[in-house]
Amino acid sequence: MTSQHSDASDDGPSTLDLLWGVRGRPRRGPRPKLDLDAVLDAAIGVADAEGLEAVTMQRVARELGFTTMSLYRYVQGKEQLVELMTDAALDAAPEPPGGAGWRDELRGWVRAMYAALLRRPWLLYAQMYGPPRGPRQLSWLEAAAGPLRRAGLGAEHTMAVASYLSISVMGMARVAAELRQVHEESGATHVQLDAGYTGVLRRAASTGRYPAIGALLAEEGPDGFGPPSEEGEAGAFGDLGPDLDFAVERLLDGVEAFTSAPAGRKAPDGGDGADGADDPGHG
Repeated sequence: MTSQHSDASDDGPSTLDLLWGVRGRPRRGPRPKLDLDAVLDAAIGVADAEGLEAVTMQRVARELGFTTMSLYRYVQGKEQLVELMTDAALDAAPEPPGGAGWRDELRGWVRAMYAALLRRPWLLYAQMYGPPRGPRQLSWLEAAAGPLRRAGLGAEHTMAVASYLSISVMGMARVAAELRQVHEESGATHVQLDAGYTGVLRRAASTGRYPAIGALLAEEGPDGFGPPSEEGEAGAFGDLGPDLDFAVERLLDGVEAFTSAPAGRKAPDGGDGADGADDPGHG
């Protein structure tokens, strides 16, 4: 969802400048009939309709009714275009409800990011070159950092947990988006897909090489690993909602346990202290 590259150029503002609204001095000559916002809107429209792979300088120019060369007045190339349109297309992080605790804020953050990515799944396929630096992307970091700091995490651990949450949500959203694509292309329901995968696992477990998977299947029962979420595909989480919800809750449990532990029991790297190995509350 984020991209970053070296884009120093004498030909115009850098990507960072453009992300933050610095457009540079207007060039001499007739007033241009295009502007960067129109270019980004056209590129986002193509991605919404056909996916990110359909976005090229030629295609965007054709959508706008201009020559390809005319776009280079506004962006240096496709790589810069994709980074700019990725930030422009992403919803800004929602404001948390008043009076919400830090855990509720992070639950809402996860759900909102997941929903935003599924509304525009092509965002999940943008090349990542570094941490977020656009205003909308940074709004999500800001919205996660606040409650994590109030939970009691220091700066380093706040960044680590915020990054882990973001990457986890992106991964789950990508799987959900691809499952939806399989459903649309094949007509298979989530129940059928789940049954098919359960069959694969049963076949693997029957070889005796995967005893833990066999134990999971025996515990789960003949129907596999359960039906999709009651919310269905239109829900905030879709079929992967319960999995994401469970994982996030356990992560938040860990944050709470870590920040509640005596200072002497916290290792510098965020793990358990040396005396925590035999403590039932650790490990």
